[in-house]
Amino acid sequence: MKPVEREILIRALKREKAARKQAEKILEEKSLEYYEISRKLKIANNTTSKKPKHTNQPKIQYSSLPDAMVRMDLKGNILKMNEAAVDLFGYNSEKEYVNAKNLIHRDDFSYAMKCFNELLKRGRFTDYVARVYTKNEPSKRVHINANIVYDSMGRPIGAQGIIHDITKESRVRTIIETQRAELAAIVNHSPLGITLTEQGELKKYNKAFQNMIGYTSTEMLNLNPEDLVRNKDLIDYNKFKNDFDSGLKSHSEYISHMTKKDGSIILVKIIVTSILDENKYPRYRLSMFEDITKKSKQDKLVIEQQKQLKIIVENSPLGILLIKNKIIHTANETFQTLLGYSQKELTKMTMREFIYEQDIEKTKTFVRKIEKGAQNPVVLIHRLVKKNKSLVTVKASVSAVTNQVGNLDYMVAVFEDISKQEKTKKQKEKLLKKLKISNKQLQGYAHVVSHDLKSATP
Repeated sequence: MKPVEREILIRALKREKAARKQAEKILEEKSLEYYEISRKLKIANNTTSKKPKHTNQPKIQYSSLPDAMVRMDLKGNILKMNEAAVDLFGYNSEKEYVNAKNLIHRDDFSYAMKCFNELLKRGRFTDYVARVYTKNEPSKRVHINANIVYDSMGRPIGAQGIIHDITKESRVRTIIETQRAELAAIVNHSPLGITLTEQGELKKYNKAFQNMIGYTSTEMLNLNPEDLVRNKDLIDYNKFKNDFDSGLKSHSEYISHMTKKDGSIILVKIIVTSILDENKYPRYRLSMFEDITKKSKQDKLVIEQQKQLKIIVENSPLGILLIKNKIIHTANETFQTLLGYSQKELTKMTMREFIYEQDIEKTKTFVRKIEKGAQNPVVLIHRLVKKNKSLVTVKASVSAVTNQVGNLDYMVAVFEDISKQEKTKKQKEKLLKKLKISNKQLQGYAHVVSHDLKSATP
């Protein structure tokens, strides 16, 4: 997993935790409110829902209730609303006609009618949740406890209910559920193994972690995280565990070995974060595991190959240059000796500075072919100016090294000193030229001699 993805996961976990705490606080507050509402409804039920034996029943003082309370006839016409109900719905039954059916959200109408019929049969219902229209807002989600109202003869004449606005709580719950779904998607599809432990007990894990260690789902139920630790790592593991349990550490990243079910050992990168309870004490430990066994082997192989390559370059009889942006990046010992410059001096120079002036244009032509990708590698013979201003003739083989997107990153140039060969070649050419002249002169002399001999013959 990339650092960005890991950071997204950690932020999602923190958001989910914060939202859960907020929801728990709200739900705790609302539970107390619901308890009080239920108590008040019970009082109301005792006064109105039973078929009365006497006609002089005490009347409920709607205005004294802090919660929205509504009374209506069996046709839904609202007869009474307290101030809290007026604030909730935006309507006032004393000033305008209001029917409960018109307040029901169209998508919840069938459900509302079904619940009302149940109310008529049973005399009461609790925990009815639905959406309602209000005068000033599109809709709200409400929780209703209601009962039937009877006349002095015990006949149903209407219904009354305590209504509580739970729009905010519903939004919070929706946010929590959405975040939980997002978090579950991240965890379930993460290439990293993820675990949640509490006091050393494995509480949750994802499929990637299970596949990583090779245990079945049944075996995972009784798995002790210590079973995954190598014996020789137990002391370090227990110290690490104590540091987290005591709150000494709350976050750590490290590399360790882990034992799979089949006994094989894998190398893993582990990121551990403590999740604190409301008292700021460590409660859970969230761990993410990345199997880096193959990567570690590949890295070791690359390092070994780099060492071998370095030995080859340093001991090569050929001069080798690594060039980036036309500046010399690295020069081996042979090239330094060839021109008489030190590594420090060369890394401050460009190739142009020691190419013989008459060969610069020819060299540029070959370099352009490499830069444009027209030819790779290119081989050319040119002269270089040594530090002591003398010339050396070299055969240069230049190759392009491109990056992942195909752009030129480096150029590697290998130089062979062919000064002696060139000198020998010129000497041979000079000797051949003299030989041709001598042969020509010899042929002319032979012709004269032959002619004289013929003339002297009687």
